[in-house]
Amino acid sequence: MALGETWPIAYRQDEARAGIWLWTENGNLVLTASALDREALIRKLKEWLRLRVRGSLSHPPKKLADEHGCKCAAS
Repeated sequence: MALGETWPIAYRQDEARAGIWLWTENGNLVLTASALDREALIRKLKEWLRLRVRGSLSHPPKKLADEHGCKCAAS
């Protein structure tokens, strides 16, 4: 909700892969793991979300300052 986005999540079990893999495919988040470990999948999703939010908030103070004709110490 922080980014105004929704992502359907698809889970695919793949015993040939170690660890949990996450990627986007056709507008979906796809998680692949060798076994269903709910807590580990949630941690992976939270990690992905933190990185996505961090990337979208890279320079908000400067952007706001520019929009309002102000100077920002971060600029």
